Amino acid sequence: MDLIISEKEEAGRAIASALGVSEVSDEVNGRRITYFRGSNIIIVPAKGHLYEPLIKKLTFAKLKDLPLTEIKWTVKRSEWVKIDKDAEARIKLIKSLGEQSDQVVVATDWDREGEAIGYNICRFGLGLSSLSDFKRMYFSALTPKYIIQAYNNLREMDETLLVKGLARSIADSIIGLNITKALTLRFKQLYPEVRQAFSLGRVQSPLLAYIVGKVSAEFKVQSSYSEREEVNVKTFLVYKDASVEVYEEIEGEQLSVINVEDVVDEVVQAIPLPNTDDMMEAVKELSPDMLMKTMEQMYLKGWLTYPRTKSRWCPREMLQDIYGELVKYVELTDSFKVDNSPSLREAGEGGKTAITLTPEGIKAYYAGEMSLVERIVAAHVLERMVKTFAPPLRRKITYVVLSDGVGEFKVKWCEDILNNPVEYVSAVVFETFHVREVPRVGDKVRVVKIKDKVKVKKIYQPYELNIVIPTDHSLVEWMTYRGLGTEATRHQFPVTLRTRNYINTLNIPTMLGSKVAEIIEKIGLSADLTAEMESRIEELGKLSELENFKSWIADITRKLVENIRKLSDEDFMFKCPKGHHLQLRQYGIRGNIIGQCSTCAKKYIIT
Repeated sequence: MDLIISEKEEAGRAIASALGVSEVSDEVNGRRITYFRGSNIIIVPAKGHLYEPLIKKLTFAKLKDLPLTEIKWTVKRSEWVKIDKDAEARIKLIKSLGEQSDQVVVATDWDREGEAIGYNICRFGLGLSSLSDFKRMYFSALTPKYIIQAYNNLREMDETLLVKGLARSIADSIIGLNITKALTLRFKQLYPEVRQAFSLGRVQSPLLAYIVGKVSAEFKVQSSYSEREEVNVKTFLVYKDASVEVYEEIEGEQLSVINVEDVVDEVVQAIPLPNTDDMMEAVKELSPDMLMKTMEQMYLKGWLTYPRTKSRWCPREMLQDIYGELVKYVELTDSFKVDNSPSLREAGEGGKTAITLTPEGIKAYYAGEMSLVERIVAAHVLERMVKTFAPPLRRKITYVVLSDGVGEFKVKWCEDILNNPVEYVSAVVFETFHVREVPRVGDKVRVVKIKDKVKVKKIYQPYELNIVIPTDHSLVEWMTYRGLGTEATRHQFPVTLRTRNYINTLNIPTMLGSKVAEIIEKIGLSADLTAEMESRIEELGKLSELENFKSWIADITRKLVENIRKLSDEDFMFKCPKGHHLQLRQYGIRGNIIGQCSTCAKKYIIT
């Protein structure tokens, strides 16, 4: 009997359908749990993380006790101190079924988080501490073909991917939980009536500081005027009704054609299939968070390959499958071929594929089965799919060699594309190619110079309004540029900052967000430091390296907590625009925080 652990219930249902396993449900600890059972296979969805890292003794720690760095992996908690009853029931079911099984197979998502979810269930729930004690199913698409292929080709878990997932959890927990605790304790010393925690994290913190520094609104009154004369001389070579502008200095009024050369070359226009960052850059109609959620739903329906990937690679067999389905709906010439795709030659990411519609996804799009949001995503992917099979452009450039009796000039006379126009899939909307009558050897070409004398006046608008508010897309682009977070997580952080009331729905910082950003800057939790952590994580490849990494993270945490301790009370105080101290009050544990200025007799919304 094989026990297969999926990450989501929809994924478990797709695996069950492909392997011919039926849906069942049992009541465990008063919780009704759906899973899938056949004669030789049992599939249990984990529904996300069942275990999470907690810092021992952190709940009741004092500021002087911090940082605490001893991690305990425990059953997922639904609140700060309460065990998640659903997670507890699933673990109990998995343990019971594991005792009946000959082999455990992890079939979670193919990314760092998926590895960590599966590994923690195996080592803490089933007592399988070695990677050789269980097997791993890897698939990029939840379609029957690729699920069956993965089940027939079980592998050992990717240790390199796993250690990156565990390291990220360790870093997030040790740094995030300790500095959040320290910050909260400092704030509550001054504002005991505020009940919420004040969260900091190693990625969200530098992002918040960036937003606070980026948002601006300026109105300037200025006036500027300049005036100058310019004399521009343009030189044209004229042959019959054709003229070509040249930029060389040419003397004389007539040139002789001594040679005509045609050069034919090929320009690659095919592009690889997209990865996550490519999709984030391309799909501006949706927020990054909505885009990722939509792609995940399409993946769970079997319409899209796994959307959290750095890979632009795609195996030939998959390309052949999607090409075969695509040409049923899109009229392509025979020059569009699988062999044209750069995705065949891209470096893979441990076997993970680029993002593409599956054959089932192509069918669903053209059958009108997708929602409007799904169609937006699918349309962007389809565009890349067509372009990845595109033939090279055959371009003919005609050069004319001219002589004035003293020297020679080689001029690009005209350019033409030899392909069928329907084969042109350049990234630009359209392009113009100038095809002119070409002179022959011995012909004469006139030199015409046109003088243009102008007075240039520049008048600048005297009133300038400049408002800068970063969008979610620009924030994801900034994180990508700075090396913060991963392709799988960046979209989440603007949403997290809004949830924590550090920024509003327009991405404008609240008074709380601005104050926290000040503290982030003062304690040194910078984008450079977080990028260094990300770089260290990417260098890890073995589980044995985690202990040294944890020690390094603990040292960083000590410095950050010590910096929080060193700050004066003044650094944590909220002030009104006139500089008076505010008294804070919170309405409910997650309600708005209101600041009261007794001097000005005014109230201010802190969150």
